[in-house]
Amino acid sequence: MSKIDKIKITILTAELLDEFAALMDEYRVFYGKQSNHAETHHYVSALSKNANVFILLVLLEDKKPIGFCSLFQSFSSVQAQKILILNDLYIYKNQRRYGYGEQLLDAAIALANKKRINFLKLETAKDNVVVQTIYEKHGWKLSNFLEKMGDVNDRLNDNIVALNQGISSIAEMRDKAENAFPKISNKIDDLVKSVSDSVVSQQTSTSETVKAVEGMATDIKVAVDGARTEIESAVLGLSKAVESSLAEQKVAQTKMLQEIEKSLEGSRTEFNKVITEFGKNVETSLSDQKVAQQQLLDALQISFNDTMGNMSTTLNDSIVKLDEAIQSEIERVVREMSENLAGVTRQFVSDYTPLLEKSRLVLELAKKAERS
Repeated sequence: MSKIDKIKITILTAELLDEFAALMDEYRVFYGKQSNHAETHHYVSALSKNANVFILLVLLEDKKPIGFCSLFQSFSSVQAQKILILNDLYIYKNQRRYGYGEQLLDAAIALANKKRINFLKLETAKDNVVVQTIYEKHGWKLSNFLEKMGDVNDRLNDNIVALNQGISSIAEMRDKAENAFPKISNKIDDLVKSVSDSVVSQQTSTSETVKAVEGMATDIKVAVDGARTEIESAVLGLSKAVESSLAEQKVAQTKMLQEIEKSLEGSRTEFNKVITEFGKNVETSLSDQKVAQQQLLDALQISFNDTMGNMSTTLNDSIVKLDEAIQSEIERVVREMSENLAGVTRQFVSDYTPLLEKSRLVLELAKKAERS
């Protein structure tokens, strides 16, 4: 029975609280904190009472915890559902490299499935390559795309603020138009210019956003091309190394056969059988090695193709969604501006119709006065 077969993954209970506190204290020291057993014990005690916190422990046969991971239940507005955040994962130093960390990750995924939570999130240091390899093996993916999308979102928000300011300007123009009839014509001209400037500003902002997305697509393409080149180079180097190794082995085997023939000339018939059988075994071994190496190369190529396909699909989906969001926002803003302009026009007609009527009566009275 292997060492990993002797462990047990379990949820934190009150009986294990003290030993878990000691484990958590060493974890905090690992990240540069001063050891403080009292503070740590108070913290883990609070965690154990929180219904949205799940602590998974790795127990040895003596029921002593040697590692843990903590999962915090939260919500994601983007995902529009509950999520689990894998906040901590730690194994005692002398118990590492036995696969306990991977066992904890499997248990975390099983817990999420049991609670019908479809999204797991975690963070780790960029230079922690070993841990990143384990996470990627279990389905997690690195991403900096959301950071760039955040920049695009900030620009869109700035554009919306600018449009709202333009709408406020329209309202101010309407209020001023009510004060004096002779200035109405000038105010309407200003209104038209303000609306025109706002539309131009929106078009410029939209253009900048599209350029940002194109830049992001270019960066991703460069990264993909770079990864493709590196993988192809690695595969080519591996292929050459395998061929070179096979050639060297063949040369070495040939030299060995020649030396054996020279040393066994006295009993050539007997040893020829041995040498012949040995040669067959060598050829079989080399053939097996070549088949295994070819299978490895085929697996690398398949994995590479799958990765490229997934990245391309994700990028295309993201660009389509962004285009739809930009188009929807532009339509909404233009619609609001049209409604505001129509409101100003209606108010103008309503306010100055009585004045025009009175002007017409004055003209009629003046005509009657002239006739009399």
